[in-house]
Amino acid sequence: MKLKIYLTFGIISSIISCTKTDFVNESEWIYINNTNKTIEITYGDGSFVSDDMNFTLSPGEEHSFVIDSYASSSDLSAEDYRSPYSTHGATITIDGANEVYFLGTSCDGFDGKLYSICDIKEYSPVKYGTNRFRFTYEFNDISD
Repeated sequence: MKLKIYLTFGIISSIISCTKTDFVNESEWIYINNTNKTIEITYGDGSFVSDDMNFTLSPGEEHSFVIDSYASSSDLSAEDYRSPYSTHGATITIDGANEVYFLGTSCDGFDGKLYSICDIKEYSPVKYGTNRFRFTYEFNDISD
């Protein structure tokens, strides 16, 4: 009798624990320098260490990294994603000068709007599978 109760409890526990499903999502982030200047990207205000998110782009160069995480949906859209820089912001330095710090959502002084590489709307998204997206951000020269 005890064995039957344990087996029944085990089966019910298995069914209940399997009702919540986590889905994997993968996002590839590509940064392309279409300018004739060297661009340095630093995650946040410079106080964060990241092998992927801190990088330098020479003219014509590109850099990419992949972020794997879990999602609660099996059918994400590009609008469900946020830029990897959206929370802590990014510092962009052009040719070793002209440093600009773009605030993220958790930064003091955040005014409610994301700019530059912090704003997902500035990326070109491509869906290449279920919950798999490629986001491309291009740095271009600004003409007068």
